Amino acid sequence: SAPKRPRSAPSALIRAATSNCKRRTIEQYARASARAIFQIHMDKKAFRNLSYGVYTVTAWDNGRPTGCTANSAMQITSSPATIAVSINHDNYTNSVIKELGKFAIAIIAEDSDATVIGRFGFMTGRDTDKFDGVPYTVRGMMPIPACAYICCNVIDKMETATHTVFLGEVTDAGVTRSATPMTYAYYHNVIKGKTAKNAPTALL
Repeated sequence: SAPKRPRSAPSALIRAATSNCKRRTIEQYARASARAIFQIHMDKKAFRNLSYGVYTVTAWDNGRPTGCTANSAMQITSSPATIAVSINHDNYTNSVIKELGKFAIAIIAEDSDATVIGRFGFMTGRDTDKFDGVPYTVRGMMPIPACAYICCNVIDKMETATHTVFLGEVTDAGVTRSATPMTYAYYHNVIKGKTAKNAPTALL
């Protein structure tokens, strides 16, 4: 019988690459299926036991102040002081922060005008001046419409499927007036506020 032809290197590489692609596809499908099962069976009320605040994350858009309502912000370290905040990819503020490399977290008080929270949470700064008619001060070179503020330079970021988590090193912080900071629970239970579809906690 005729001798077997040796397997060519390109053919072997192609077969190996195809096998790897199939394996990755199967793994991706398995992970997607696991996530789907988790979404079906998880108790979403558990997430409501996490503590959240209500904030306006602000930045300068070519000299114009803009921002969005956020509830997922937290202190990461104390020295140097760093803060992380999660902003949806579809929020105009996300792209502004990426270009500017800075952001401020304005901490909302319980006695704040609920319409202002809605203005920053349910309108886009792409074609709307959210600060029109909203009183604010400039602290740490950032626009602040709240009772306290934390200004940051972006030092790192992490991309998720839907949000960017910005890590900022604090450059300035202060209290503009004495007031009780609003919690996410207060916003929902007392003000009866809604959750924007772009919020990290929208599934709640």
